Amino acid sequence: KCPGGVPGNACGAGLVAQACEHCMERFHWERDACISCGDVETSKAFFALLSLLCCAFLICGIYFTSLTPAQKWGQWRNALGIMAFLTVNAYQTVDLVGTTATQLPAQDGALVNGIWQFTNNPVSVFKLDCAGIGNFKNSLTIGTVTPVSVAALAIVIWAASKVVGKLKPDFSMDFNCTINVILGLMFTFFNGIISKSLELFKGTPNPNGELTLSKDMAVTFGSQEWHDLLIVAIIAVLVYCIALGSYFLRVVVVSPRPGMFASEVFRKRYRFLFIKFRPSCYWYSMVILTKNLTVNIIFVLSNAGVVQLYFVMLTMMAYVFLDLYAMPFRHRICNFVDVAVSGVVIFVCAIYLWFADRDNESYNESLGRLARVVIFFPIGLGAAFAVYWIVFNLQPPHKAQKKMLVEANYLKEASTIVSEMGDGEVVA
Repeated sequence: KCPGGVPGNACGAGLVAQACEHCMERFHWERDACISCGDVETSKAFFALLSLLCCAFLICGIYFTSLTPAQKWGQWRNALGIMAFLTVNAYQTVDLVGTTATQLPAQDGALVNGIWQFTNNPVSVFKLDCAGIGNFKNSLTIGTVTPVSVAALAIVIWAASKVVGKLKPDFSMDFNCTINVILGLMFTFFNGIISKSLELFKGTPNPNGELTLSKDMAVTFGSQEWHDLLIVAIIAVLVYCIALGSYFLRVVVVSPRPGMFASEVFRKRYRFLFIKFRPSCYWYSMVILTKNLTVNIIFVLSNAGVVQLYFVMLTMMAYVFLDLYAMPFRHRICNFVDVAVSGVVIFVCAIYLWFADRDNESYNESLGRLARVVIFFPIGLGAAFAVYWIVFNLQPPHKAQKKMLVEANYLKEASTIVSEMGDGEVVA
């Protein structure tokens, strides 16, 4: 975007603003150049209408394909949905890695940093620059209200279905299944929701010593524009990162209580949290959310590309270890897919390290200390697991029996309901 030249006139063709970040009016950025917008694309009404139609089709499509009763959660068709979720989640992380402080070759950077953006920000498939709402302020505002808007649209569709259902009962939508669609979409795109909420706090260094936003280098940390958006970002963090994450956690925590999973209302409303996992790993959705939250926080705590990449790899490796230990998914093939795509993310991070800033030696000593610590991890992990195994086997029998009884009751309840496993791929 910035080939260099006379100060004030160093931007590429059609590019303007600080750091040559944006295209001129009625142009949009596509891979490596500013492209002229069509007349229809410049209409805000067209953008709003197309967004509503796409969301409506998505909500209805998910609703009518997610009515599988709990007795059939183990069928092979559901494995396809789980694999799609895992693949999207992996590319969400790849998109975040693309925002690290690294310098990829221009062509590769345009491909890697642009093609997977929709996994974290579905609105990016629309040409917001053409509609005149592509600046960071509008992008953050739209991203913040999108989950609420989708939820409101789903409720409107549900209400409309009740009216139509009086004439055609098959079109009447169940309220709890509708809630499952809303929360399921938020769960699927939770990585992107967190990323958007924290965008204002993710910076990248510049040669002049100033920090600019990783997502939009036209915005400088501490500038008036940055301060104007601070309240929006704080609200987003409170609502999505804290409140929504806590709500998901509470549902998972109360699920083993007697009678909870036996409730048809509970199963319909929170299907998205449990359909992917074996009954004994009912809690694993929180592991995925924790991984996504940790990766995003890394980009807030550090703006050094090397540090970001190392800690993303460390997080992904810890996730893979837990994956291999728990084998949480109902289908063996899904466990394999999760480990495989996580390994790809780690490999992508390793490739990115080649393009990270190597001139700055300020963190060489820190990474050296980290290497000296990590080399003792096998001893530490082995000792920790040995202590756990000793304590587990030496605890009083009544305590072990009580823990086993609680889990057995939950597994019995869940297994009684989820009894039809049609594909033979369920991990025993």
